[in-house]
Amino acid sequence: MTARIATERAVEGVTATLAAAFGQDPLWSWAFPDQDSLAVWWRFYVSSALRYPWMWVVGDYDAVSVW
Repeated sequence: MTARIATERAVEGVTATLAAAFGQDPLWSWAFPDQDSLAVWWRFYVSSALRYPWMWVVGDYDAVSVW
């Protein structure tokens, strides 16, 4: 596996991966009861992180990290 730094083109893919990963989490599902509002939060977070080179993607969004 090779990780790459995410670019602006990756925002939707990273957002979808993180929303799916945390959609059933007890805390996140309580704070954001529907998947759409959770995706809005992650899109904001991911878009804000783009200015730093610390967002990584593996494959076709099989794994992502945002630092």
